[in-house]
Amino acid sequence: GLVLHAGRRAGAAGTRPIASAVVVAMSSLVGSLCARPTAARLRSRLRRGDDAPRRAGPPRAGLAEREPDEGGVAATEVDLRVHRRALGLAVSLGAACQAVDALVLADRADAIGFKKELKKRRVPVSDFSTLPEFMWQDQVHPGLKYYDDEAGGGAELQDGEPVFVHFDVKYKGVVVLSSRQATLLAGNRSISEEFPLAVNQVPPSYTAKPQFDTFMGLGVTVTEDVNTREKTIVNVAPTGPASAAGVVRGMKLLAVDGRPATKLSLSSVRDALGGEEGTSVALKVQFEADAPTDIDVERQQYSVRRQEAQIVVENANGLYSGEAGPVPPAALYIGVQGMKVGGKRRLIVPADVGYGEQGKLEIPPDCPQFELDVEVLRRA
Repeated sequence: GLVLHAGRRAGAAGTRPIASAVVVAMSSLVGSLCARPTAARLRSRLRRGDDAPRRAGPPRAGLAEREPDEGGVAATEVDLRVHRRALGLAVSLGAACQAVDALVLADRADAIGFKKELKKRRVPVSDFSTLPEFMWQDQVHPGLKYYDDEAGGGAELQDGEPVFVHFDVKYKGVVVLSSRQATLLAGNRSISEEFPLAVNQVPPSYTAKPQFDTFMGLGVTVTEDVNTREKTIVNVAPTGPASAAGVVRGMKLLAVDGRPATKLSLSSVRDALGGEEGTSVALKVQFEADAPTDIDVERQQYSVRRQEAQIVVENANGLYSGEAGPVPPAALYIGVQGMKVGGKRRLIVPADVGYGEQGKLEIPPDCPQFELDVEVLRRA
């Protein structure tokens, strides 16, 4: 049964020759051991005097010794020898099965290409290298920290050379933005889209002086579910009073100044959130499964950075919908210098060449650092 178990495990994963050899050796071992005389045959041979008997020593503690057989060998000694053989057989088979299991699992891991690199290896910051200094906002900026997971092949990329890359923006190990999920399809499906750039040439939009618009109110954007009339806060201005009071994106708006939000139209909610500077509004909000919370927010002026117009990508049959691909941080253009085609690199991105005081999705405003993974696909 143990041999059959090992054979099934080996066959299920595509056994290597060495694993097959172990199975054959185990089968031979079992056959030879099973062909040996049983305890009854051993006693019979001893009675006939076929073998020279070995005399028993003093009986072990806890063993009741019976009368010797005709051959002069105590039955207790015969039982012990049989038990020892059985125990040795079990231990040998157990070790052999463990060896076959290890070989089979190694084969299976090789077959799907994972070994131990199933997770990306955690690299200490001390092992990172540093790119050259660069000019940023008319000042010398320290070089970015980087680590090359794969060097790639061919000549190094030159400044200004057009290339196509894939990038993944990660914050606390979670992918926030990725060119591998760049274009939104119908049914909330997405496809990857190669990102074009020129090496070490940051577009002017990243370095242009930001422009701001000023508003009065709480600094929140609310949407409504047309079926349930539930209200949800979908955006919170980082510099607005609501953000300072603890309101976050994704909260359900349950009531405004004591009036249930489901009883109010969306326009009525927007009117209620507006008002004169210095006045307050009482909000009842709930975040996911947390208990509802009452928050008083004072209406104030706040500034929001003016956003550039976004391009909607749509073809003739309307397959694509939504915004154009994700916007990478400025560090992407700087961080590819010195790479080769096929190379993969990790970058540590500080706030000023990241997403700055506005943040991006799960990346908070003025985030000290996040990780940017880059893969150079091909030259343009």
